[in-house]
Amino acid sequence: MVFKKVALLCVVLCSAMARIRHDETGKCPPLDTDWEDKLDELFSALPTDFPHAILPEVSQDLDTYLGLKLGNASFSGLHRLKPDRPYETFCRDSERVIQFSLRAPEFLELSIPWALRSGINGSIIATAHLSRIEGQIHVTKTEGVSKWVFESLEMVRLEPPYIAVDPWGSIYGVGSVANVVMRWIDDMNRGMIRLIWQVVLKRVISHFLEDRARQVGIPLE
Repeated sequence: MVFKKVALLCVVLCSAMARIRHDETGKCPPLDTDWEDKLDELFSALPTDFPHAILPEVSQDLDTYLGLKLGNASFSGLHRLKPDRPYETFCRDSERVIQFSLRAPEFLELSIPWALRSGINGSIIATAHLSRIEGQIHVTKTEGVSKWVFESLEMVRLEPPYIAVDPWGSIYGVGSVANVVMRWIDDMNRGMIRLIWQVVLKRVISHFLEDRARQVGIPLE
């Protein structure tokens, strides 16, 4: 008899805690029943390629003794980024927070065109064999209208990218073009390539998802 009373008390307390935790009153906007399906559809629409991504200002006006300039970047393999764990959602004050994680178990590629004052040009190609991105979407409701906003999108794992340079020509008195550019990357700017990867990829994915969200019925801004 005592055991039954204790069990009943536990059920009542757990039920009360669940109502508090998942209270769907006006303080925390409820989600549509198919919100997970909509997010799946949204992330599955990431493109294979994304050309002409604008680089951060810090890397646009590079000028070494060779006059090295970088152009806009291109990404390949974005479609390989897929949700790798269940979505999480919780209430924070008057908004709902959705957390997600995207992982690419196969390579993503970043290509950055470069040119020297001499007219020689080519591309820096960086390939990462494993990467993962985490993000948060905040959902608010005003006058009955829900609004979804990207609050954060961060690269939380990026395997050290393999970097290659083309072409394999040479500069008189200096040596292989590829070796010259690679020396510049190694000595001064390998960290910049990683920075470009993280900053530009975040910008590219945010821009694409915000544009695509309207097509799947998500009011993302």
